[in-house]
Amino acid sequence: MHDRVKRPLFTVVIPTRNRPEYLLDAVASTCKQTFDDWEIVLSDNSDPEIAAENQIAIEAIKDARIRYVRPPSFLPMADHWEWAFGQTRGQYVGVLTDRMALRLYALERLASTIRRRRPTAICYQGQNAQDLPRYRSIRTNRHSGTEREISSTSKLQEFSRGEMKKDSPRGLNSFIRADVIDGIRQKRGKLFGGLAPDYFLTFVLMDHVETYVSLELPLLVVQGEHLSNGKAISTGNSNAATTEFLSLVQREQSEFLKFGPIPGDTSLLPNWILREYVAVASESTTGKFAPILPESFYKETVKYAVNLANSGNLSSAARKTLDAYAREHGLSTLDIPSNSERRVSEDAISGGAAILTVRRWYEALMLRLRLKRTVSGKDLPSVLARDCDVSRHQVIRMKKSDPRVTAGATT
Repeated sequence: MHDRVKRPLFTVVIPTRNRPEYLLDAVASTCKQTFDDWEIVLSDNSDPEIAAENQIAIEAIKDARIRYVRPPSFLPMADHWEWAFGQTRGQYVGVLTDRMALRLYALERLASTIRRRRPTAICYQGQNAQDLPRYRSIRTNRHSGTEREISSTSKLQEFSRGEMKKDSPRGLNSFIRADVIDGIRQKRGKLFGGLAPDYFLTFVLMDHVETYVSLELPLLVVQGEHLSNGKAISTGNSNAATTEFLSLVQREQSEFLKFGPIPGDTSLLPNWILREYVAVASESTTGKFAPILPESFYKETVKYAVNLANSGNLSSAARKTLDAYAREHGLSTLDIPSNSERRVSEDAISGGAAILTVRRWYEALMLRLRLKRTVSGKDLPSVLARDCDVSRHQVIRMKKSDPRVTAGATT
């Protein structure tokens, strides 16, 4: 990392590749924070013509805290994140991908915990925005804001059973202390690897620290879910980015496919996640990583598959892979229902501007009357601004920690 002569509390790393339609929302959500001790490292891995447009748009913001950087050549995702983290100067470093945004009071709330607890890492929850043309909406925050100190060993045991709760730090839902990052790099040589760099970082971090803090607040907002590689892989509905990603994996990173509960599989997201677990475990000397339990992994992955089937999104490849896994390990095959008929929003079908305008007015009225918690608008920046007006005062005054929790407590 760079010499931290003047070290902001936060570095927000925004790695981007060919998503200019979402990128400025991610940047704006940091620029408009209620807390101002931060820097952005915007690392642009886009094709040259898109990168040129991005750079012009970022320079027009005229904020010295934003540093636009570009790797010397195209890099695979894990290598790109590694390179971008090498440009940071903050005391705590996290990732905000180009289709994510921070709630505008997020850094203020995180800074409060950091000043009191100085955690090795702090993670938080996320929320998907409803995402239609000319319409975005999110739910306002009415969560407890409970802080829990979680044992990394206990968390790794959960992963070995196939349990994948959302209270583990993955870089893109967390900030990690810079000296911890430096220590990992000195020990392992890198932070990121594998095919899912966010989860690779989770397991590298769990291997390195004893505890971290989980904040039960949805401070992260995700849009453009249809562009998610994870969703596309599990549903079998590939988009252009996913096709490019899978082609790159087969061409340049196929050695990583040998890892995981189901070597070679590319159809099940839980297998992609635990592939990173196995990859990190293969190089660990701490004894923290228990072997993955086939029966537990199968049961938990079937739960995931059932949820996809109930929404009409489970791919046939995922079904076949799970059946083959059960047979291979002598497990009783669990029932997975047929795909339900997919429900498509009438707004998405019609694209009617008048319908969406009325909907926004109605939701604003219900919010004012405290009969509904939805904040909506034409785009995500306007939604985040309204959400901040509604939620910030309540969130900052929430109980800041759970007195029942002690250091080393588990989930």
